[in-house]
Amino acid sequence: MPAASAVVPTASGPGPSPVASPSSAPPVGGVWALVCCEGRLFAACADGTLAYRDVSGQNLPWRTIDDTDAIALAAPREAHGGPPAGLFGVAVDGTIRYRDPVPGPAPWQDVGQAPEGTTGLAAADERLFAITAANELWHLPIRHLNAHNWTMIGAAAGPSPCPGGGPATGPATGPAGGPVTGPAISPAIGLATDPAGGPAGGSVISPATLAAMNGRLFTVAADRILTRSVNRYETPWADLGPAAGNTVLAAASGRLIGTGPDGTLRWRPIA
Repeated sequence: MPAASAVVPTASGPGPSPVASPSSAPPVGGVWALVCCEGRLFAACADGTLAYRDVSGQNLPWRTIDDTDAIALAAPREAHGGPPAGLFGVAVDGTIRYRDPVPGPAPWQDVGQAPEGTTGLAAADERLFAITAANELWHLPIRHLNAHNWTMIGAAAGPSPCPGGGPATGPATGPAGGPVTGPAISPAIGLATDPAGGPAGGSVISPATLAAMNGRLFTVAADRILTRSVNRYETPWADLGPAAGNTVLAAASGRLIGTGPDGTLRWRPIA
């Protein structure tokens, strides 16, 4: 497996960026989600803030720029017939909100509803993909966000939850009902706390993060990195190796960017 390079994240509030230092004050709380957009890495923090830093191997400071109630983030890389390229966030109640990917305050706009229990979101192939606490994988064309007519295409990881292995269709119904069951979403910036309350019991651990790049989806389950194509039908997940404790993923420029309970930001090449 390719070695992961570590970059310890630091953070700062709005204003001129200070010199990066391991002692820079972090935002309060942990991180629900990471996503890369226009050369920046955005983090939805458990204290209800949005932070960013440039995508770089250097130990750069984070800056808190806005408020957010998102527990999952996605950012399309191509034209899709929906809102402009930017950030999509899923709130605990399943509401999907959009904002421009600017490094400062910007309004969040309600644009759709995610499947019930959504814990991870990614954008690829002009679509949003969502994984849920029930171990389901769904997709919806971004241009049809207001229709809420998601299609289930298989399992988020492991055996298919679809009866007979085929896709299920229908509207996203009801609120998400709270954050994940499955691996704890751990902080990349902030205190080493566990906002999700720890993994669920039982032998199946559902993924709680989703990233996309180069026509593939990436997730973490049972401390393994898994990947599959963005095919809109049942497709097996392949094992990319140990997750090395990372429980939150983003993807950019041929690399996976992750963090785990130790608060260290790491990256590794896909291949």
